[in-house]
Amino acid sequence: TGPLQYRVVESFLVALGTICFVTRVVSPDIAGELFLKEVEDIVNVSFFIKFLLLFWINEFDISWLFTGSGALDVASCLPVLCIPARIIGGPGLEQTTDLLQIGRFLRLLRVALPSDGG
Repeated sequence: TGPLQYRVVESFLVALGTICFVTRVVSPDIAGELFLKEVEDIVNVSFFIKFLLLFWINEFDISWLFTGSGALDVASCLPVLCIPARIIGGPGLEQTTDLLQIGRFLRLLRVALPSDGG
């Protein structure tokens, strides 16, 4: 779904977000010292912005959300919901949204699949 450089950068962002999440869960002190939660937030917001741009390119067509690539894009940007969960409900609510982090791995699948257009 794009040139090699694009896929490499996107895969790097997925790996970076995953490393931040795992470090935050396994060793919260180190994650706090290295500001990994903030880095993870930046990665999640970048995926959400990409989703919004793709939705816009597809003319906000709801049926696009039900295509293979559209559904994977929606699922892979779900970790961005951790940010408002942290603001609204604190760490307890944020921890309940950690399951959404699985969506990040779907981003790798999205990068590996051919695009709908070709």
